[in-house]
Amino acid sequence: RIAMPVRLGLPRRDGPSPRFLLLASGAAAIGTTFAMFSTPRSAALARAFRARARSVLTPGNPCAYAAAMTGGMCSAKAESLRRLATARAERDSGDSVCQRWVPKGGVVAVIGAGAAGLSAARSMLECAGDDVSIEVFEQGDEVGGTWIFSEEVGDDIHSSMYANLKTNIPKEVMPFIGEEFDPSLPSYLTHSQVLDYLKQFAVKYDLMPLIKFNTRVTQLSKSKEGWVLEWKGDKSGVDDGKKIYDAVFICNGHYTAPIIPKLDQLDLFKGKVTHAHTYRKPEPFEGQTVAVIGAGPSGVDISLEIAKKAKKVYRAQKGVDTPTEALGGITVVPPLIGITDDGEKG
Repeated sequence: RIAMPVRLGLPRRDGPSPRFLLLASGAAAIGTTFAMFSTPRSAALARAFRARARSVLTPGNPCAYAAAMTGGMCSAKAESLRRLATARAERDSGDSVCQRWVPKGGVVAVIGAGAAGLSAARSMLECAGDDVSIEVFEQGDEVGGTWIFSEEVGDDIHSSMYANLKTNIPKEVMPFIGEEFDPSLPSYLTHSQVLDYLKQFAVKYDLMPLIKFNTRVTQLSKSKEGWVLEWKGDKSGVDDGKKIYDAVFICNGHYTAPIIPKLDQLDLFKGKVTHAHTYRKPEPFEGQTVAVIGAGPSGVDISLEIAKKAKKVYRAQKGVDTPTEALGGITVVPPLIGITDDGEKG
């Protein structure tokens, strides 16, 4: 009779002790699909949702699919395009918001060359044209931000991408205004497909010459003259610097630092503790008993992946009162309430 050293709100019971504790408590990249619902009711809702989308999907009409998935994305998209046209007209007339916000001849900094940073840089070019200078700071050596996958983990790896991640929303509702994804691609994209899209976007709008790669922003402060930005070159040949900007876009993302919940006596756990931020593949969990803490998109997706290799997977989540067998052979259990050194309930 072996009690679980990770107390998941369960009475003492037979079963192997978890050797891995995986925290999926936020700040990890999202990757799940409609197929990954863990209850019969939600799975039925997902099937109905997909059927509704397919019923209106016609060749060459991704907007119809988007409308089915969002309940009116087409009209919202049309409104966005109208606003973009208005902004361009204002720019051409010399009375755009950007031109009023940043003086002619001003300098704008964008921190980060991921999706948000690239979009901000392109928007400033569309809005202000040649009236302002734009400089983009990127601590890595390529564009893409969180969509850059690396097998490595560590302080220098800022992305939470894992090998098999796919988007959890369809590509029909993901693109930048006027820049649709390749229609031949599936609705749910791999991280590499999204990264290719961002790279193509940066090239198309001539954003690459604006980007200072391997350059990490270390300080941003306000002065009477404007925003004082300091940076450090992270590689040989990249100079440190300091400059005053009229405006700064902060687009550094929020998936770099994992959120680690405070768990009493976590140091007593004898197995390995990791976070979804450093998860890459399910193979290291082969034959192990794993407790996944958290049932957000990452927690659900990763637990399903691990279950294909692990001996047993428990997923602790809110809203569960009693252990329940779920999709993929996972046992869904109440939230974790503590950790003991010997598994004794107490």
